[in-house]
Amino acid sequence: MSMEYKQIIVTYFTLLILGMLEIWALFWILNYNKRNYEKKLLEGRHNLSERYQLSENIRTSKQLLPCIIMHFINILLPNLFSLLCYTKIIHGQFNQDFIFQCICIIITIDTFLIELFIIMYVNFIKQFSLN
Repeated sequence: MSMEYKQIIVTYFTLLILGMLEIWALFWILNYNKRNYEKKLLEGRHNLSERYQLSENIRTSKQLLPCIIMHFINILLPNLFSLLCYTKIIHGQFNQDFIFQCICIIITIDTFLIELFIIMYVNFIKQFSLN
């Protein structure tokens, strides 16, 4: 196995693990804030500003989730393509070029969807764009 191949594999798996860690962290923060909000709401221990802060954190996490998942797909596809090319699973110049162009189209659509999700789900931007 060549050194270049090892570096590609390490890079691919590093990006994959970091992307999965990013999604896991967002879900963990969302669940933590939900539990904290419900617990304190039942106990009646927090004031209005603390309740607003927790509800805003929950709302922001829900708004960012589709964007982060789409971003993860944008990271995953080109790296998966590189891995398949270097392992010679995809061989032949025409096949590689065709799949590369398909991935570029998917990434372009995915990037548009990230922007669309931000406009659709982030309330501040949605209100600004409607006015």
